[in-house]
Amino acid sequence: MSPRVNTQPLVDSEFALFPTLFERQKRKQSWAGGGRHTKEISMSNPFGCTRRSFVLTSQISALGLLLNGRLRASEPRIVVPSYNTFTDEEEVELGKAFDKKMTEEAAFITQPYLSGYLNEIVQKLGHTSRRPNFRYSIRTIDVAEVNASAVPGGFMYVNRGMLDMVEDESQLVATLAHEVGHVAAHHGTNKLAAIFIGKSFYELVKREVLHDQAVIANVIEKLGGALFLLAQLQYSRSNEADADLLGYYNMMRAGWHPEGMITMFRLLLAHSRDPNLVEAVFSSHPPTSERIQAIERETREAPPDPGLIRNSDQFRQMKAVLRQLPPPRMKSMPR
Repeated sequence: MSPRVNTQPLVDSEFALFPTLFERQKRKQSWAGGGRHTKEISMSNPFGCTRRSFVLTSQISALGLLLNGRLRASEPRIVVPSYNTFTDEEEVELGKAFDKKMTEEAAFITQPYLSGYLNEIVQKLGHTSRRPNFRYSIRTIDVAEVNASAVPGGFMYVNRGMLDMVEDESQLVATLAHEVGHVAAHHGTNKLAAIFIGKSFYELVKREVLHDQAVIANVIEKLGGALFLLAQLQYSRSNEADADLLGYYNMMRAGWHPEGMITMFRLLLAHSRDPNLVEAVFSSHPPTSERIQAIERETREAPPDPGLIRNSDQFRQMKAVLRQLPPPRMKSMPR
């Protein structure tokens, strides 16, 4: 079934942030305001309005923030670059083709409890995300390397090494919420669109994605295969920061304590001495001190409810299931 499109397309090259983050971003941005449309702005008149209308808008925005304490002004609003013209329906079909190729190329764990537990989490995160119209799903790649990833349409993957490393459910959810943030922000589709354009495949993919999956599979193969393309989905620091913030607020909406994002970054840093296990996650998701500080700042500006979930019996059962499995079939992902 095709996804129900519940947002209007927004065209720009970056995220539009609310005004409290405006000074943090030393780049051109668009103003998110309170509606669904964004517009390009200039640094000379960043809010595109008169002083009087700006004061009135600020007062209205402040009232809205007081009424919704969890969604402070620093959650990014999603916009799409003009070169990415994929519709939601096309993005899902692209993701299906990608996921089918992943089945051919990667070794997956099919343990029922593990699959059910992880999919319950990502479906809940997907439902509370900024793109709730996708049917989010996740599979576990049987590899010792620590990483997680997502492709267009809400198809997600987590390496067994990541599941082995996490110490509580909030850390696991933080990892998955970050990847849902990439999907919500169109990051994977933006990246693949740029690759298709660079290799002169964009028009072919757009024309056939809803009609002939074999053509899309052939394009993926010509570009090196699904695993190779997955390794190419490395994002800018700005993209990673946006996915962090989207994940932070989404965790709270879904009922989990977002401190797990901070402890996950610290856990990755503690394991950084083993490059064989964390090389991939550091190359694509560098957990810098700057990112840790940014999330710590969010906890001060938008304090989470202390009653939010940090761990669960289901998580502990998941870890017990992992301990019963044979060793991972791969130590690292092919590149």
